Amino acid sequence: MTIEIKANEIEKFIEIEKTSFNNPWDIVAYEKLLKDYESRMFVYFHEDKIVAYAVFLDMVDVYELVKIAVKKEFRNKKIGSKLLEEVVSLLNKSIFLEVREKNENAISLYKKIGFSVVNVRKNYYKDTGENAIIMSYDK
Repeated sequence: MTIEIKANEIEKFIEIEKTSFNNPWDIVAYEKLLKDYESRMFVYFHEDKIVAYAVFLDMVDVYELVKIAVKKEFRNKKIGSKLLEEVVSLLNKSIFLEVREKNENAISLYKKIGFSVVNVRKNYYKDTGENAIIMSYDK
């Protein structure tokens, strides 16, 4: 089950953030993001526990998916697919995202949901020099 949460509920998913990314955002980074931009945050529950989340920025005419993560022990169990499918059905605008070129699992997930590749940003990620694949889901 997916539900939308409020800006003051970031602590509900911050532990997943810390274990999912090489450079995780902390609560202060999220608070700044949410203060400076319109956004929507969703969490996915499994047996009354949050096991995944997704954060979207409202960019006026589209949403940008800025973060999505699944708790490690729940990965490869279609949780990310379920979360994204439910959120996509709730949002009323097109969505775009950036994903690391080597993140084949994520790219496959996005394509399965209905996202398509629209562009490549060369050498986008500073830590690795990796390209970013730009994907879009059109409503």
